[in-house]
Amino acid sequence: MSQKISGAWFAKMSQRYKQEQGENAKRIKALRLELKKSEGQRMDIDTFLATVRRYTNATEITQHITIYYNGIGAFPVPDRRNIPAAQITMRTRKGVAVSYSPDKSA
Repeated sequence: MSQKISGAWFAKMSQRYKQEQGENAKRIKALRLELKKSEGQRMDIDTFLATVRRYTNATEITQHITIYYNGIGAFPVPDRRNIPAAQITMRTRKGVAVSYSPDKSA
């Protein structure tokens, strides 16, 4: 025994089907955008972790560091290997002299 559906019922089902398809298409688009965003965040996290690993595993300092002290400004510490005298006095500005002695402890 087969039953036929009425034209009104078919139209109603078709309308619901079209509506559902539209909602699914919007949902798919939103999910793809969310996926793309999360992949970008993952790349940012991976880049950050690689940078952290690179700097936490550093075995030597490769950059020149300048330290500025209150009152005297930048003080270039001489390389001990190149110090010919036992003591060096540097005049950093008028009225201020800084002494460096590699053999004496502070």
